[in-house]
Amino acid sequence: MLVACDQNHVSRNKTLDENRMESKANSSNQGSEAVQSETISKETAFVQNSNELEIIVSINDQQFLAKLDDTKTSQALLEQLPLVLDMSELNGNEKYYYLDFNLPTQSQKPKQIQTGDIMLYGDHCLVLFYDSFTTSYSYTNLGSIVESDAFAKAVGTGEVRIMIEQKID
Repeated sequence: MLVACDQNHVSRNKTLDENRMESKANSSNQGSEAVQSETISKETAFVQNSNELEIIVSINDQQFLAKLDDTKTSQALLEQLPLVLDMSELNGNEKYYYLDFNLPTQSQKPKQIQTGDIMLYGDHCLVLFYDSFTTSYSYTNLGSIVESDAFAKAVGTGEVRIMIEQKID
């Protein structure tokens, strides 16, 4: 499945290279800055979209779209999906679950946690945050839940069963 993503990534890069060549030809023929600006905008949009992988986080009958960063950690997590996790409550701001497998880490101290952040604590503790706060702990960032406020309401207090699966278009 990840191979298909890589193939799309390569074919989109070729398209961007072709756009760059067209842009140069058009700007030399027409002197148009608008064409170059449009190409740059498309390239920027591509960079933003290609760095995200989509998953669905389900709680009871509610589904929440989440976007993962395109990292080794996120890709390793995707290979383990789908997962059904009975996540525990901690500090009134996070749900966590100790996975049965380790993931590669790139931990950093984010200082500020945002509602909807998805992170890895250590190499096998998956954490979904449902409140914003400051922290001195280190985490590996995985991504975030798009509708974070609705997610925060849905998780409630105490333990919650969550299903995580890759979004398939």
